[in-house]
Formats: sequence, C-alpha cells, structure tokens
Amino acid sequence: MIKLPSSLTTVTRFSKLMAGVLFIVFIISAFFAGMKYQAMTDLIKIKQSNLITAQPSPTPANLANDSLILFEKEEGWGPCPPEDRICRQSTKLYSSGKLVLEGAKIFEKQLDKEKMEKIKNQIKLSNVIFKNCSAGIILDYTATYILNIDGQIKTIKYPGCENELKRIEELINQ
Repeated sequence: MIKLPSSLTTVTRFSKLMAGVLFIVFIISAFFAGMKYQAMTDLIKIKQSNLITAQPSPTPANLANDSLILFEKEEGWGPCPPEDRICRQSTKLYSSGKLVLEGAKIFEKQLDKEKMEKIKNQIKLSNVIFKNCSAGIILDYTATYILNIDGQIKTIKYPGCENELKRIEELINQ
C-alpha cells in the first residue's frame, strides 16, 4: 500500500470549505441538469404529439355550412381558486361570421363579410396551417387553437405560432 504524504491527507479549514462548496455546487448543478433533461423530454413528447397537425377536413361537404367553425380557441389559466370564479374562456368564429365568446358570460356578435374575408386571408397568408407550431409548455396558462380553412384543420397548443395567432385574434377582436 502506498503511503501518501501527510500534507495531502490533513484536514484543514481550506479543505473543509472546498468540500462544502463542491457539495453545494454539485447539488445545484444536478438540479439544473435535471430541469433541462425534463424540458427536453417534454419537448420531445410535444413534437411527437404534433406530428399530425394539418389534415384534410373529415367532412369537406360541410364547407358551405354556416355551422362550420373557422377559428376556435379554448383557454384556461390557473391554478383556479375553489370559489365560483371562471378560469376558462372559449372563442368560436363560425364561417357565417357569428362570433361566440363564452366565459363568465356569453357574448355573441355577427362579423360582416369584409371582416371575415380579412380574417380568412390572414389565416392563409400566415401559412399557419402548414407551419410547425410546437413549443414549450407554459404551466399557468393553456390555450388550444383549432383553425379550419380550405378543408384543412390545424390544432395548435399555446405558445406555438404565437405571433401568427395573435394577428388573427387582433382582426377578430377589432
């Protein structure tokens, strides 16, 4: 057995301090490495769930039907308190121009044809139907968008394609 010099095996104030610092640094770095690993696995799951995003409408014969939803947004935020507060809202825009907002109250409005054309053009120009809109997870807010244009249906989870959807919503809310 090899005998080490006593200068290498003596416990000093500096060696105690160095051991404590390394111990704390190791714990903190392991915590952040674990968070990064979890974020990567969550992103992989999101990408896998969004592989089939643009698909033909299952009922193209209904395209002329006024009950066809052009834009839909289901959103919720939390944690929701146990009282009677509403922590979700729904927005539906039908191809007929009927806009329905449901939350604490229900609000209905009829959009004119010119505004509907602007909204449809914005959806087409943004090319959001064919974009990859996968994004990270937001824990205190959730929104699912469903767009239906020219027989193509696209489901997007927030914050995917956030800027494109924001422009479409701005036109709807004008």
